[in-house]
Amino acid sequence: MEDITNFEKVAVIANAPIKNCKQMKRILEQYDLFIAVDGGLRHCIALGVAPVFLIGDMDSVNPIDKERFPTLREVKLDQDKDDTDLEAALSFIIKKHPKSITIFGGLGGRIDHTLTNLILLTRYQPKKIFFETETEILGIVNKTLKFNTEPGQTLSLIPMNGAVHGITTDGLKWEIKRETLDKNFIGISNKAIGNEVVINVSEGDLLYSITKTCTSTD
Repeated sequence: MEDITNFEKVAVIANAPIKNCKQMKRILEQYDLFIAVDGGLRHCIALGVAPVFLIGDMDSVNPIDKERFPTLREVKLDQDKDDTDLEAALSFIIKKHPKSITIFGGLGGRIDHTLTNLILLTRYQPKKIFFETETEILGIVNKTLKFNTEPGQTLSLIPMNGAVHGITTDGLKWEIKRETLDKNFIGISNKAIGNEVVINVSEGDLLYSITKTCTSTD
């Protein structure tokens, strides 16, 4: 069995819509290993990547698609399970201790699945699991996060699982200084003004969403 621990960057391909396969192919060139979650196997075919594992209850998998990958290892889940296919897949993958996991095809489609998937980000170690689309990267800050930016990039900060306290930012157009974000105050569509943004949080799970370019998504 593949030792996922040896891989720096693992890409998980889920079943939600992927709109621009050409662009996504270029993004996936950075990744070392691919894992399909149930119907995400169809995306693997369109993207030209060969998954090592296929994890799910297989209710959205075309058996003909599996024949394209003769060395594919299946982890079949019970259809009467309490968690989603992606939730179960992450539980399986995280035990293999990869350096990082990025989920593609995890947002969009059914809103209940999207909301559940975003909550999953808060379950695991920050800087470990991310969502990525053609235009955005999403992750969780629960203490400190520093990353490179381009002036004009859009950054949103959204509290998850309740209020987030003691938020301080550096490098944004509208800075936050020791503030609380909650259902009454959400930090949507802020802008990077330089080449670095730093976010500090005292307590809580803060979701960030950053665009990959300075093009606004408003």
